[in-house]
Amino acid sequence: MFVDGQSPYFMLKKGLDIDQELGQGFGFLPDEWFVDQHFLARGRLARMLVAMQKVGFQFGLGVDEDSAITIDGQGQARVVGTRGVLVVDASQAEIDSNANGFNWKNLRLSYLSHGDQMDLATRRIKISSHRENERKVQDNANRDVSEASVRVYNDIFHHVSLPNLMFDVLQDPSSVCVGLCLSQEDDANDETQDGFQLCMTTTAESVAREGFFGLGDPISVLHIRADISPIRVKVTRHENSKPKP
Repeated sequence: MFVDGQSPYFMLKKGLDIDQELGQGFGFLPDEWFVDQHFLARGRLARMLVAMQKVGFQFGLGVDEDSAITIDGQGQARVVGTRGVLVVDASQAEIDSNANGFNWKNLRLSYLSHGDQMDLATRRIKISSHRENERKVQDNANRDVSEASVRVYNDIFHHVSLPNLMFDVLQDPSSVCVGLCLSQEDDANDETQDGFQLCMTTTAESVAREGFFGLGDPISVLHIRADISPIRVKVTRHENSKPKP
């Protein structure tokens, strides 16, 4: 588990110091699972991905604030609370060794909310019956992403609405959600800026259910694909943003 961690951009750019930033967990879960807390509220997806790739974890549980995940002796997990848990599945993920920076393709993200259950061994998920309205990807699950409409969001790893963005992608599978994580260093003389992008699309297995407020978060979203890669963007500066002499 983390004992210390930096900002999302710094973690993705500089990497992880295992001796300084990771510590021994409580040993409640199988060895292939990594756990982090205050997850969405404090934008900790980036640091989880870096830790999982560095150490070799296949699966991650990001528990948000005002939430918990209970696990019995048979490895059956259940989410309780007003928010939820983000499940990261890297068992099919790939790394591009030629890319100049942290990258991971074909991750799977699932967001579980109050009452949802999961078998830690099989990763089979059972969504609570309180969320009855089901949404699935239909004929365009295998669409050409190059022809999809793109919606761009700034500061994706600090975005507490990440589950809502996952839900929106599934509601409109012809679109692609691209979230940015850019360097905070601002040099007025630079025409480009380093950063990373998180691209979310649907898969043939993507599904979501929604219910009513009052029993935790009203949505659950399963099996959204996520790809993260380094980028360099052009900076456009307005005249009134230039520093005064």
